[in-house]
Amino acid sequence: MRSSQVPTTSLQLETSFYREATKLAGLGLNHSLARQYIEVQALLITPIAPHWTESIWLEVLQKPTTIQNARCPDLGSVNPRFTATQAYIRSTKSSITSAESAQQRRLAKGQARPSIIDKKDMKKAMPLIQTIKKRLDSGEDRSEVFDRKLPFNEVEVLEEMAPALKQVIRGCDEVVVMAVQVHVQTQGLPSVAETAEPGNPAFYFENA
Repeated sequence: MRSSQVPTTSLQLETSFYREATKLAGLGLNHSLARQYIEVQALLITPIAPHWTESIWLEVLQKPTTIQNARCPDLGSVNPRFTATQAYIRSTKSSITSAESAQQRRLAKGQARPSIIDKKDMKKAMPLIQTIKKRLDSGEDRSEVFDRKLPFNEVEVLEEMAPALKQVIRGCDEVVVMAVQVHVQTQGLPSVAETAEPGNPAFYFENA
């Protein structure tokens, strides 16, 4: 069997992220993708647990021959768009849940509910420099990163995240995504909307 450079721990972390995301969104796992994960994981574990992986290979995956004759799959090329989208989802989710938790702590101390999450809190939750670094590390073109262009549709990604956000934010009944134009007045919107920028959305909690 040819050796592989796929880190098992990294593979498990990505699988956990995918499983959690689909569960929160009310979706099931993709059958072919789940099967591919089992196959790759079995190939990686074979050198240390050959009898167990042989059972998985023949009985679960229904392969026609022994796993000892199998070759580890070649690593495909990295898609910067997918990598950037995943990093954006993780960062945005972390930012929102961090801000929501901070608000709950303030309420628990008897402080008044803030009308907005101010810019200072947002910077603590998701510093701009970290966002740029992640995009550069993912292989995105430098000119696109520094021009503040995103390799994905930010509004569409946020709308797809909405069902999952309703599950992780306590008491959340509705998630509304609103797009604002750069250098355009955001009259009628919370003042925090002025801090939104590509890749770094602003967010506002409100009692229904």
